[in-house]
Amino acid sequence: MIRPYSDGTEHFARVETRGGRRRLRAAFRVPRPSPVRAAWLRCHPEGEAEYRQMRRVQDGGWERWDGAVTLRGDRMPYRFVLEDTDGRLWHLDQRGLHVTPPWHDADFVHLEQPPPAWLAGVTFYQIMPDRFARADDGLGAQHRATQAGLPLPEASENLAWGTRPPGYRDGGDTAFMGGSLAGIRSRLGVLEDLGIGALYLTPIFLAGTNHRYDTWDYHAIDPRLGTTQDLAALCRELHLAGMRLILDGVFNHVGAGHRWFNRRRVFDEPGAWHDRTSPFAEFFYFQRHPDRYECWQGVKELVKLDYRSRRLREEIYAGHQSVVRRWLRPPYAIDGWRLDVANMLGRCGRVQLGDEVLRELRAAVKETSPEAYLLGENFFDPTGQLQGDQVDGVQAYHAFHYPVLRWLTGREPQLPKGLRRQPEVHGAAAGAEALAGALMEARVRVPFALAQASFHQLSSHDTPRIATVLGNDPVRLRLAVALLLLWPGVPCVYYGDEVGLEGGRDPDNRRGMPWDESTWDHDLRAWYRRLIGLRRDDEVLARGAVAVLHAEGDVFCFARVLGAHVRLVALNRGAGPRRVTLDVGTVCRGAVHAQDLLVRGGVDVVDDTFAVDLEPGAVRLLRLEGYS
Repeated sequence: MIRPYSDGTEHFARVETRGGRRRLRAAFRVPRPSPVRAAWLRCHPEGEAEYRQMRRVQDGGWERWDGAVTLRGDRMPYRFVLEDTDGRLWHLDQRGLHVTPPWHDADFVHLEQPPPAWLAGVTFYQIMPDRFARADDGLGAQHRATQAGLPLPEASENLAWGTRPPGYRDGGDTAFMGGSLAGIRSRLGVLEDLGIGALYLTPIFLAGTNHRYDTWDYHAIDPRLGTTQDLAALCRELHLAGMRLILDGVFNHVGAGHRWFNRRRVFDEPGAWHDRTSPFAEFFYFQRHPDRYECWQGVKELVKLDYRSRRLREEIYAGHQSVVRRWLRPPYAIDGWRLDVANMLGRCGRVQLGDEVLRELRAAVKETSPEAYLLGENFFDPTGQLQGDQVDGVQAYHAFHYPVLRWLTGREPQLPKGLRRQPEVHGAAAGAEALAGALMEARVRVPFALAQASFHQLSSHDTPRIATVLGNDPVRLRLAVALLLLWPGVPCVYYGDEVGLEGGRDPDNRRGMPWDESTWDHDLRAWYRRLIGLRRDDEVLARGAVAVLHAEGDVFCFARVLGAHVRLVALNRGAGPRRVTLDVGTVCRGAVHAQDLLVRGGVDVVDDTFAVDLEPGAVRLLRLEGYS
């Protein structure tokens, strides 16, 4: 039986330079004694398959096979072809071993421009600025607007902090609570204590609503939140603390009050809505001027941008003074962009420019700040955007959020529009088998480096909060947080989730952050804090690959692998105890003891096999060290 293993870490894929040429050296390993007689590294950099003979070396308890190929281009897909001692051929890709040549979609892929290395071990924290923290009573907003020569969106007085957000039919869009950038700065110590390494802020630019996805001016900070000086100060303090910041770029559409469109006459100068000869008219899709135009999801206040316009591209990302480039430069030097509805950007009917626009936008971001993180929102299958030439990662609703909720609730969270009832998930689809299948399928369909940069959340401003979804069940919440922070990717905590903040559908999920600590779930926050710290400080959890070891019903076990170093995670969602016997011989050889990192004790390992006892709702995290 052949049990080969490889992954995208530096232990199995590294670049070397010889004679001025860059070569990819790729490897796989097999437990000894091995039935592999010969092996080839297969690639297709120019469309035609090429094979490079690999050499065998002994490596402790492993037999290791190495091969090399000259790099050509920015992207090198490859797989391994093995011949066994019976003369049969096998094919190894990210999905595993195949008896016939597989399709290319799960090949290993080396990228010459991978996502930024600083993502490893970092946990993000998502903040909706209006709802996080106040630094004053909001009375300075009018003064800031006057000083900056900006209009101030009309709104009633700030709601009392902690008030349940009113529904949109009751003016929920313009119900402000008065959070600000200075308020965020005043609470950075709390976030540092939690172990947070980076912030993602929902939009902060001038707009007419509290969520600010209806941008009025990409170059102006909303006066209710502060000033450009406040943003610069926040960036400076974050960077001094070793933390990062990404902003929300709403480049698919603008608000009807945007100075380019100006239907609401927010600005003095006429926009495209008033003047069909306006230089901005080409930025929009007018079927009949002025009232028939394309908008996002039929919302007339959110006007779709037309990227057939080269001038629009210059304004958004291509030009030297573009929006994207401006905020990446000092004195702000933000660390990346989250792209709102990235799956829709540049697409409208027969106009399908999404791939082209994202490639150009990526080039502008990386040229301005090579270590910037480019994150796309995508609720659906993002495979096409995750091939190395567009975004670095996506908000992985399809690849993480939904599968995790199915397993923990037994309900279907991804509903057709109009269906409010959540149907039950039946049979194997409700078990760990389906969870493992969905999580691993998402990982193998994209290059390893981009899978590692995938952005995972249990809640966001677009989904009900995890505490509400799980009915405040402390056992299920512990399991959910363990999956968030121990599964590979880039975890993000939605503000307040760590203290048990509840919330249903938007806008109820956008309640104010509770700062009365007597209302906090301190046990839950301590659990977040502990796992965030483990992920930050342990290289295996920060950068390691993943292999599923057991997935059946209530029990899900997987290994994080970094060379000879392995962390094993075992979860039991069931109401009764479980014992599972695990064979780790594919990922770890020579270990004699598995030490538990969460509780005292461990498990003895005999012939690469051991049994793990799991109490109801258990989370086990075991450290194994094998042959190096």
